[in-house]
Amino acid sequence: MIEMDLNHCHVVNESLAGSSAVNEKVLNSISVLGDRLERLKKMSPLFADIGFSPDVENLRVHSVASVG
Repeated sequence: MIEMDLNHCHVVNESLAGSSAVNEKVLNSISVLGDRLERLKKMSPLFADIGFSPDVENLRVHSVASVG
């Protein structure tokens, strides 16, 4: 499972660095990581203040705007 998490992080990181385009794979990885973060927040208050970087949040917002 750790390897899969790293793959999702790698996909998003490449897109943020400009090495790859924002595509369905990137948006799916952001979604998966977001779901996992929400599960962690429900498991422990230690994770309550943890979130995505502003750059990833911008990707999320723009992806919703372009789809919606």
